[in-house]
Amino acid sequence: DGSFFRSTKDRFIAGSVDWSGYSAVSGYPTAVGAQGWTDGVPQTAYIQGRAYQLTSETSAVAHGGISDTTLYSTGNGWGTASKLVFGQQGTAVAESNYYSPVTSAWDKVGSFSDTDNYESGDIILSGSQFLEANTNISAAAFNAADWTDVTSSINDLGDLGSGNLVDSFWAKADLSITNDSYWSEIAQANGRDDFDSNYWQEVAPGMNRFDSTGAGNALTSVDYSLWAHVGAVGSYAGDGTEGNRDAFENGLPSDSNFNYDAWSGSANVGDYVLHNGKVFEATIITTNEPGISGSEGDWNLIADSSTISAVSISEQANKSRFTDTEYWSRYDVPPPDQNTGHWSILQEKQLTSSSPLGNLDLSATLANANFSDAFTGLTSGLGNFFIGEGEGAVRIDYDVNNDTLSTLIDRVNRSEANVDMYYDPVSDRFVLKNKTSGSIGIVLHESDNWDTLSSANVGAGNLLNLMGLAAPSAVSDEYDSSVSYEKGDLVKYTEGTEVTYWQAHGSSPSDKPSSASAEWKQIILGVGRSFEEELGENSIVRVNGGERVYSTKTEFSQDEHGYEGIIFDVANVSIGGSASFAVAKDATAAKKAIDKFIEEFNDAQDYIDSLVSITNDGDNVTAGRFSSNLEISRLGGQLRKIVFGDSTAHSESGTTTDGSNLVVNSNDGSNTEIDAISTQLNLGISDTGYVIKVLDDNGSGLSAFYKWNGSAWESSTPTYSSFRLSNLGLDFGIGSDNLQVKNSAMLLQALEDEPEKVQAFFSEAPVELAFDSNTNTQRKYQGLSYSVEDFITSFLNGDSDSGYKGAYTTHVDSIKSQNERLDDRIEDLEYYLEQREETLRAGFMRMEEMQSKINTQMQTLQSSFNNNNNKK
Repeated sequence: DGSFFRSTKDRFIAGSVDWSGYSAVSGYPTAVGAQGWTDGVPQTAYIQGRAYQLTSETSAVAHGGISDTTLYSTGNGWGTASKLVFGQQGTAVAESNYYSPVTSAWDKVGSFSDTDNYESGDIILSGSQFLEANTNISAAAFNAADWTDVTSSINDLGDLGSGNLVDSFWAKADLSITNDSYWSEIAQANGRDDFDSNYWQEVAPGMNRFDSTGAGNALTSVDYSLWAHVGAVGSYAGDGTEGNRDAFENGLPSDSNFNYDAWSGSANVGDYVLHNGKVFEATIITTNEPGISGSEGDWNLIADSSTISAVSISEQANKSRFTDTEYWSRYDVPPPDQNTGHWSILQEKQLTSSSPLGNLDLSATLANANFSDAFTGLTSGLGNFFIGEGEGAVRIDYDVNNDTLSTLIDRVNRSEANVDMYYDPVSDRFVLKNKTSGSIGIVLHESDNWDTLSSANVGAGNLLNLMGLAAPSAVSDEYDSSVSYEKGDLVKYTEGTEVTYWQAHGSSPSDKPSSASAEWKQIILGVGRSFEEELGENSIVRVNGGERVYSTKTEFSQDEHGYEGIIFDVANVSIGGSASFAVAKDATAAKKAIDKFIEEFNDAQDYIDSLVSITNDGDNVTAGRFSSNLEISRLGGQLRKIVFGDSTAHSESGTTTDGSNLVVNSNDGSNTEIDAISTQLNLGISDTGYVIKVLDDNGSGLSAFYKWNGSAWESSTPTYSSFRLSNLGLDFGIGSDNLQVKNSAMLLQALEDEPEKVQAFFSEAPVELAFDSNTNTQRKYQGLSYSVEDFITSFLNGDSDSGYKGAYTTHVDSIKSQNERLDDRIEDLEYYLEQREETLRAGFMRMEEMQSKINTQMQTLQSSFNNNNNKK
């Protein structure tokens, strides 16, 4: 499929068995019992260059020969396909083969009882003999004459398949390498979706390194040598001058202006060295020479000269370290102004006329409304201004010769600007307020060039200035420190080449105009903004004494405070007041879902049991529909195994705990951060064993664990444990495949205290391959529901990719084949009966013809006889 792989482990398995001589017909070439295999079976085998591993449950014991009466016992684990026997050494044919007991027959064999009735053919165990009833036997004392010794017949494995009694009790087990009930391929690299990560690593960007021992030990260091890291956006190579960026910084250093350090015997985290034609990056503080065996975990391999053709090794490494100018160019954000699109103007909640306006007439036209100054900048009496700026600005047009202040106010209030305008006759000012509560800004302007969309949002006239809602379009008075200014006076202030405009916020200001002065407020020509004290107030709360949370409304929801499902309104709470409420988890729905899962799982197990069970009710023996089907009889146990789960925790799964008591973001090489934590927590000798997990250890980007030894921190290996059935108070009944709630209190406690782990246990999404720090392998993990679904899908439908049909499909196909053979036999029999009928009918007709001829001849003879008598 176009994928490439790199070998990470020596592809040799000591003790693996050559399985090419095995066949389903004749078995292994020599006696199985003579091989000395652990548990009587080879753990691994190879054939034609491919390796296979036997399922871990499979084992076999030696058969005791034709006199064996003790081997089969459910107490020894018989009843599954993984429990086998091999023929007694010296017994032809049998010694080379594996067999499995036919449990449906063995389970009927019991000891003799004088209170039981027996039918002809029933088998009992009597002492060291298996006996078969010669006839129907009523309840009575044992009578040897009624029984025949069939011990040797039952145990004659070499005679299997001949139609004799042994066929009812034993079945040959096929351990052919193609039988995936027993074997699974290992050490293979068949494609991206089918390779053994214990032996192979897919060649891909960001691939991890492995050590050089050949044991396949994965490391956390990264190998960039096969996939060059380009297009990076990183730091520039500086020129040693802080606080500036000029032509002396290099976006991508080259061999002409940048050199890598050589290996000097030690390195700190993040150090880069050029050594033996390779560039390495230290992942920890190390004295291990890069490139030698055993150092692989200490170094990321950045670039390798053996894989570089277009550029030098150092320049290739630079592409991963610094900004790659083949892909990126530097962009400098310009200084703040109105036209670059990078800066927005501070917008206030409320705008109020900057000074009393005089006696205005709201019903007269704007030209006659008694403004203190004349209109300017109009065209035939027409003007316009904007509420807001940029693409969201709302344009308001007016005609000073026809519009009144009342119609203008109504036009503003009916617009889409989301503001309310009114005239306050008491203070003799216009007020513009945002319809939304809280501290949300407003900006007005009638400038012809200030707006970010200066080509479109062009104001005309000076109405806002006359209303006291915007600064004038020009201010010519230069600031003079000797002048005593009145509140509302406007000045132009020049400092160097920078020109700004200001309005006095009080009478006789003592400071010069500046942002630090409370006596001056900066203005923008043609733009309106209010003073800070005219802003509205946002609602502010603290939840559980935490940071302040703001809202422009009195209502707080998840959007403001971040707590899902909680909404509260503070409209009726006094400033500085407090209110209490409790938030509790509702585990009812989750517990119902788990109870439903248990119910449906047990229903499925009961149904499976009804299909494969054999019941003996007095004289009646009832066998389930699939009692003789080995695969379906194993289904209940396999489901139990899947639900019981994997005992080896996967470090990345949400069900896994790593044993840490506290998780922190970072820690330096001197343990400054975690030493501070030990002081804060007042850790002492009694706290020995306290574990901290550091997400970014010493700037490496890698996690690390530290354990408190009573007086200081020391590196620690995490202890992974997995959340399983027992943590939920669930378990299987003794000798049963049904789930039971053993401890309902534990279930409720898990739902209350660890809902995330409960959710992950049942419904964690599948991750096909993820590096597991617990086993140092790439492994799959997923929730229980997905595991059950995968198993049932495989059981029912098989796997189209591998060609495996699935046990259910195979069984159905077998029944269909049997039905087809029966149909063929019925058709043949019907044809035979038709032919037989024709033969018999023809014979009957000939018989009748002969009978008629005989009758005629008899009459002729009789007549002749009578005539002769008459002549006498």
